[in-house]
Amino acid sequence: MRSYIVQGKATMSRNAIEALDELLSRPEGSWNLAEGALAIARLEQPNLDEPRYIAMLDALGRRARRHVGEARHPRFVAAGIARAMFWDGHIACEEALDTSEHCLLDRVLEGAPATPTMLAVIFIEVGRRCGFRFEGVGFPSRFLVRRDVYDRACFFDPLHKCRPISAEECRELLESSSGGRKQFREGFLRPITSAQILARIVADLKSIYWRRADHARALAAIKLLLTIRPDDPREIRDHGRVLLLLERFAEAIASFERYLSHNPRGEDADVVRMLLREARAGHTLG
Repeated sequence: MRSYIVQGKATMSRNAIEALDELLSRPEGSWNLAEGALAIARLEQPNLDEPRYIAMLDALGRRARRHVGEARHPRFVAAGIARAMFWDGHIACEEALDTSEHCLLDRVLEGAPATPTMLAVIFIEVGRRCGFRFEGVGFPSRFLVRRDVYDRACFFDPLHKCRPISAEECRELLESSSGGRKQFREGFLRPITSAQILARIVADLKSIYWRRADHARALAAIKLLLTIRPDDPREIRDHGRVLLLLERFAEAIASFERYLSHNPRGEDADVVRMLLREARAGHTLG
């Protein structure tokens, strides 16, 4: 029974990885966040009915257009989108990352609470359907949404139903959440790319799977992150760690050696050397 479950999860990861890899191979601007988030959702739903969820986003877009009306100022546009999402669409937020469903677009559209990042994805996609471009901001203590108008940036907080939030409030939020240890920088409020937003979603999933000791799905999430960021040393290291836990020693050795070949003096190099010795010992005994 155990081998059947692991085999099933391997199939899920392959489908998700193939879907995301195909998406990222397209020219920039030829795919959108909804497509990326649904590719990620194939981690748990390999036979996902993508058109169903695209249609749900389209319906939210139609409601939002009615609420937005003739408004053009970002605050009024954001209020119309928020009304469609949170009142008409009954979408809710969950700041704590307890279960994977909070990070999966299909589950959220079906009624599961969303992480702030997933709320931002929906907000951006609904805004796009209304003809307005919003961007994600990976602020250190809170994922935000941004729209620039007349060389002025307006920010919105998905965690609080996309209410407007000023740059000064962002500064206070960072100081409060870090206990004054992290200094505010204007660069924190710059928009990030769609691929970076997808990486943030997958990183949240990886953390959940890792805490649950769901090593097969943690491995799938790491492979997705390496699809987005192939040379990320942390993910190469963690790729080896989870393979070691799964007793796939030869693959773990390859990952640790790859990490050390590019980061021989990295901050985790000594730990990785220790794990490499452990993997080699396990490979020898196997």
